[in-house]
Amino acid sequence: MNEEIKQQNTLSSKNSYSGVRFFISEQMLKADFTADILDTPLNQETIQEELRKAELSQHQLSDDVLLNLISNSESNYDEEISIEKHSDASFELVVDKNQMNLAIKVESAQGGKELIFDEVFDALLEANVKPDFIDKEQLMLSLANHENEVLPIATGVEPINGEDSRFEVLFKVDTKKDLMGSHDGNINHYETHDYISIELNSPVMKRIPHTKATVGSTVFGEDIDGDDGKQIDFTLDDTVAIDSSNSDLLVTAKKGHPFASDKGVHIDDTLTIKNASLRSGNIYFDGSVEITGEVMPNVVIEATGDIHVQGMVENARLIAGNDITVCAGILSTKLYDHNSNKDFTPECSLVAQGTITVKYCNSICATAKKDILIETYTMHSHLKAGGEIIIGNNNGKGVLIGGEAIANMGMAANIFGSEAYVITHLICGKLKDVKQKNKKIINALKRNKSEMSLLKTVLNRIKSKGSPAKVGSVILQKAKKIHDEIKLLKNKVLSLEAELILAKKELYLSKNVKININKKLYPNVHITINEANAVSKREHDAAVISCENYEIQFN
Repeated sequence: MNEEIKQQNTLSSKNSYSGVRFFISEQMLKADFTADILDTPLNQETIQEELRKAELSQHQLSDDVLLNLISNSESNYDEEISIEKHSDASFELVVDKNQMNLAIKVESAQGGKELIFDEVFDALLEANVKPDFIDKEQLMLSLANHENEVLPIATGVEPINGEDSRFEVLFKVDTKKDLMGSHDGNINHYETHDYISIELNSPVMKRIPHTKATVGSTVFGEDIDGDDGKQIDFTLDDTVAIDSSNSDLLVTAKKGHPFASDKGVHIDDTLTIKNASLRSGNIYFDGSVEITGEVMPNVVIEATGDIHVQGMVENARLIAGNDITVCAGILSTKLYDHNSNKDFTPECSLVAQGTITVKYCNSICATAKKDILIETYTMHSHLKAGGEIIIGNNNGKGVLIGGEAIANMGMAANIFGSEAYVITHLICGKLKDVKQKNKKIINALKRNKSEMSLLKTVLNRIKSKGSPAKVGSVILQKAKKIHDEIKLLKNKVLSLEAELILAKKELYLSKNVKININKKLYPNVHITINEANAVSKREHDAAVISCENYEIQFN
């Protein structure tokens, strides 16, 4: 093509040529030819010179265009032709509705001027964009982009909400002790946990104050307020009090055994005896019970608080309103039979509204509203936990053999089953129950909201009738009653919405319950997770058992 242009330039020198003027019109580069005779022939160099004079040298004309211009110049008559589109680069700012994110859309230059970084940056400042929020590197990349994309260049600062009051327990919750050997080398396994007793006026919980929100900012520097944290009060009863010199400190109002809730502490009266036996009789106590020795056969201990046993429990019944801790083992002489569990009456049973923690157990029945934690082993026992069952806590041996273990939120052990392939039943999850609970809450919420909406309509109709005198005293009494009912329904709706949040969380956890095998799973272990069933036919090493697509999966 260059050779063709050179030949055309050579031919052109032998003829008369018209003049040419380059200009921009209607966003197009145009050439205007006139019939004036030139002293110098029009060729490639002349065209570039004319573009330069017109300050349009940024246009890089193709060989085809150059040939066309030279050809038109030889016609020796007036003519105006369009060559190519012409426009300078431009940009448009795009901001979201919250003014937290700013983006730029660049329209590329068509033969015109490219955007200059400093000019665009100054334009952003003139638009009141805060300079600290502009990502200069991203802005440079955006100006160099020729795809006409919308690219982010500035981000505001989100406000940070304050934190609600938090509570910190000031007494030792984990009472596990390090085992210490005596001078003769023996270890007292009864001394594995402390039973805590706290004196009068002792600090038991402190409140960490709520915090203010940190103000945010839009990309234009306008403040955005966050929500301050809420002041949350202690839960008080007659066993604790707020310290007279520090409103964020909770102290004991009596001596006793403490246990903590989310926002408070309760101090139980404590009954402490050496051994629970036929000599002591059955124990029914409003508070916590500490047995420093052992619990003998046929004894019943029932407490509204904790039950803490330093020694063994054999063929006894323990019922606690909070936690049960047995530092040694629990034994029963009657073997649990899964096939006859409806008729099974255990010789040894534990029921706790909190957590059950034991070192080992054999042929017992244990039910905990929260977790069941067993350090070394459990054999032929019936275990049922509202939370998790963990066999092998505190780095114990962690073996579960025989019996039945039921846990709503999952379980874990180092070893499930035995080399003798003893039948062992593992049952996890309560998805069906949680779904029904979720549905029940949603229906109740819809029903209460609908009723509240209807009552509001009736109330608004009464208000629209005008003054009290016009409405009348009977209607006013009805309006007040409706207003009170709406208030009660509103509180109920708020309570149900809070329940629904917890139920949805429980639903998520129930869908994802797992059985963790830390070391080995033996054959003949029957597994149920959310109504999906399987029986292990071979040995498995460390694995996680879950339910996927209604089937038991080993991962």
